[in-house]
Amino acid sequence: MKIGIMPDLFSTSLSQMQTEVSLLNDCNGSTYWIPQIWRYDALTLIPKLHELAPAAEFASAVVATYLRHPMTLASQALTTNLLTKGHFTLGIGVMHKPVIENNFKMKFEKPHSHMQEYLDILLPLLDQKTTNIEGKTFSYEGTLDIPEAEGCGVMLAALGPKMLELCAKKTSGTILWMTGPNTIKKEIIPTLQRAAPEKNLRVAAMLPVFVTDDIKTGRRSAAKTYALYSQMPSYRKMLDKEGTKKPEDYVLVGSEDAIIEQLSQYKAAGVTDCGIQISPSQDRNRAMKFISTLPKFFA
Repeated sequence: MKIGIMPDLFSTSLSQMQTEVSLLNDCNGSTYWIPQIWRYDALTLIPKLHELAPAAEFASAVVATYLRHPMTLASQALTTNLLTKGHFTLGIGVMHKPVIENNFKMKFEKPHSHMQEYLDILLPLLDQKTTNIEGKTFSYEGTLDIPEAEGCGVMLAALGPKMLELCAKKTSGTILWMTGPNTIKKEIIPTLQRAAPEKNLRVAAMLPVFVTDDIKTGRRSAAKTYALYSQMPSYRKMLDKEGTKKPEDYVLVGSEDAIIEQLSQYKAAGVTDCGIQISPSQDRNRAMKFISTLPKFFA
């Protein structure tokens, strides 16, 4: 299982991201998974952060497809991949109905059909091939011309069976959040394997950690930080499948040894990539030191 880092969506500053990327470089970590919504633009940041870790992979985790035309995103992705010398993976997803409808005042309808249509436009354009798609949500006729750019890998944030099947057939793997090891082992991976048994797909789990000897305080902090995720229907469903009552139960809270034991459960479940997120309100120096040991431990 490859070890990477995922910055906290709501609190990590640019300087903290730079420190995390430098750590990833120093400990030979795998991937820096950058979320995309109300803060920094992931694809704009990545080429600059890549300078601090030229051997690492950088991935968007994830860009919401409802908010960017697939031609626009293909152009951005190819440019990012060019500037990172092929070290970029494009992670995309439909996001969540409450966010799309309440914040952006857009209709969230038939997300599976939307994503299928989106990929039908996006994927040929990433190979700079002509596409001609007239869809219900997005359409495009034409191609792209970005000299020297090569196509990048694409991963899809997929949780439900239909989206997982589409993920398996069209992309290189899935990016998971609020999804426990039992659900990954018994539902996520079998669904991917049934849909594309010939492919060696990536299964990337984004996991918040709170390194502490004070379990009670750590869980209380995690409860405050991750409460909103229980309001997202897709995440609530994943928590319920795992038998996890509250989002803070998903957070890996405890000593270094305890968290390694919990991470081992994800490796045993078949997770190929892990993005460690440093949960806020903890000793960041201790957490960073701990993360630096993980690539060798899980090699």
